[in-house]
Amino acid sequence: MNFRRIVNLHDGEKVAAVVRNHWLSFFWGLSLPFTLIVAAFFFMVPLFRFGTPGLVAFGLLTFGGLFWFLRTVFLWYWNAFIVTSERIVDVDQRGLFDRTVSEAPFDKIQDVSYQVKGILGTVLNVGTVIVQTAGTNTNLELLHVHRPQDIQHLINLKMVARHEAQSRPVRTHGLVATAAEMSDAEARAFVTGLQQAMSEERSKADAPKPPPAGGPVLPDDWRGPGEEDDGLLTDWRKKRI
Repeated sequence: MNFRRIVNLHDGEKVAAVVRNHWLSFFWGLSLPFTLIVAAFFFMVPLFRFGTPGLVAFGLLTFGGLFWFLRTVFLWYWNAFIVTSERIVDVDQRGLFDRTVSEAPFDKIQDVSYQVKGILGTVLNVGTVIVQTAGTNTNLELLHVHRPQDIQHLINLKMVARHEAQSRPVRTHGLVATAAEMSDAEARAFVTGLQQAMSEERSKADAPKPPPAGGPVLPDDWRGPGEEDDGLLTDWRKKRI
């Protein structure tokens, strides 16, 4: 699907999923062209007996059914929910020259739900995904979606990820903006000070830790063979020296 034809993606924006209607939703739309094409070939011999009128009728049935079939496939292909890393784009293709595109940024979405109705929808796990937006914006709906619970879960995950990305402080951007305003001398001084600070932090991390408050910790084998624990640290030091 050529998204650039209908959706202009922002810098860094990625497409997570493209959701379309279940193919069974176009069953009746496909049954008509199928019937026309079958009828044309079924009555081909009787039609050819009528000469030119029969050939015209055969051509109309065949090309009419083929045209209707391609139109149905075209409408199915371009009716879609496009879930990106920043928003939801609803492409509503109602005809060959009738298209409506709506979008809802994640920060404008209030609720995402789905609905499964009827015996056929329950058996095939086909339902409707409903995206409720804030304000007076029209809610987005995609009918006859296979596994609508997966689509709801995906949208919720993308909303959480987007919210975390927006709330996370962007320290690198502030550092780059500050460095861009410095002169060469100020930038060199800033880098030197930063290196010294990092060196001090490494020195503190590598420095030996002081002994615990209760005194030095002695190894388990500081006493010689056959000696009892007399509690005298000085004797242990003499022996080890």
